[in-house]
Amino acid sequence: MASPFPGMDPFLEGYWSDIHTRLITYICEALQPCLPDTLFAQAEESVLVDESSDGETRLKWVVPDVALVGRETALASVADVSSNSNEQAVAEPLIIEYAQETQRWVEILDLEAGGRVVTAIEVLSPSNKRMGVSREAYMSKQARYLASDVHLVEIDLLRGGERVGLSEDRLPSDRRAAYYACVHRAMVEPWRRQCELYPMALRAALPSIRVPLRSGDADVPLSLQSLVERCYVMGRYDRRIDYSVALKPPLDPEDADWMKGRLTAFGGVVRGQRSEVRGQRSEA
Repeated sequence: MASPFPGMDPFLEGYWSDIHTRLITYICEALQPCLPDTLFAQAEESVLVDESSDGETRLKWVVPDVALVGRETALASVADVSSNSNEQAVAEPLIIEYAQETQRWVEILDLEAGGRVVTAIEVLSPSNKRMGVSREAYMSKQARYLASDVHLVEIDLLRGGERVGLSEDRLPSDRRAAYYACVHRAMVEPWRRQCELYPMALRAALPSIRVPLRSGDADVPLSLQSLVERCYVMGRYDRRIDYSVALKPPLDPEDADWMKGRLTAFGGVVRGQRSEVRGQRSEA
């Protein structure tokens, strides 16, 4: 069953770990058949490990299949074991604490150029928009993209937190929105970047955005609305979301009134079911 919202469902923000993972997969699937034969899209993943201590920030990116190994400083003494016993001495491990976060994104690569990255697509997470080491790591990653010949597409479907690389004060008041997508096109001179901004209002369907490829290739459209709808349906969020729970962050009063009217017109929504109004649900 479809979401009661015409565009991004703000209640999905509360399930972001699942939504983010699905979006990365669905973006790859949507782009693949539209790409030239020598380009392909793939999901990338790395783990950001925060080993900060004593006020010093130490971040480390690790690929998931690399083990983190701590050097032991001491071994347990070997227990006396009789010759007719199967018991063995077990070493005491060294316990190392660290914080880690998995980062996922999409890359479009060029086979003819030895797998060169043409375009990177980032779906922002709460940690990217919250002050701390994860945001610092993402901003460094963003700066590397912008200093290279790689196109960068950033999709922000989260209302909370600080915007990444976007100052809303520079936008006309009528173009400020709940959500944004930003396409940073690579230019011949790195200092002449161009950003294409897609403001996305809460009350409207999400747009299709243009994903740039190599010079001479046509842009590929990416329908954000169909991606979010697929997340909603495949994740069975019509059964999981309780629309009576207060949103975090809350909507402004005008949008909150609109949302209340929307949910009422849709039939009234609670977790696991939609109640019928006068025997028939309104699609308004």
